[in-house]
Amino acid sequence: MIHEYKDIVVALAAFIGMLLGVVNLWRSVHENRVRLEVFLETSMDDGEPVIRVVNHSRFDLSISDVGLITDSGQLEQIRYLNDDMSGVKLPRRLESMSEALFDIQAGWRVLERKGMFQPFAYTSTDKLIHGNDPRPFFKRWSQRLKARIKGRLTPNPFSEI
Repeated sequence: MIHEYKDIVVALAAFIGMLLGVVNLWRSVHENRVRLEVFLETSMDDGEPVIRVVNHSRFDLSISDVGLITDSGQLEQIRYLNDDMSGVKLPRRLESMSEALFDIQAGWRVLERKGMFQPFAYTSTDKLIHGNDPRPFFKRWSQRLKARIKGRLTPNPFSEI
């Protein structure tokens, strides 16, 4: 009878230890992950488009490139976008839990004509982070369908990542 209780206590302690080990592994992997958000927004000053990059990671990151993705799936680095609104050149060090605004010198009409609405950011470790397209779903879908029909649609650049 006493041996049965000892076996139950040992099995229960081993199970609790295994659960705590899995939780600890999950937390350490989750803490070391790059968490970056990229948004295409309207500037409060002049109503022009800006790209906002927010670092939610627990460590500092370097942003090496910022740009937009066309409807055909190509990454378009914006040549005239080489510094953020504070005047710091790229690559830009982004501290933990901070953000940076990158001014786009083109207006909304230029972006619409070129079909560029999905922002992206490259980190210094060549990790590509892409943001959400702010257009309504059916407008995005119809423009991608038109690009596919015209044969300009390239493979998804994120499929290799």
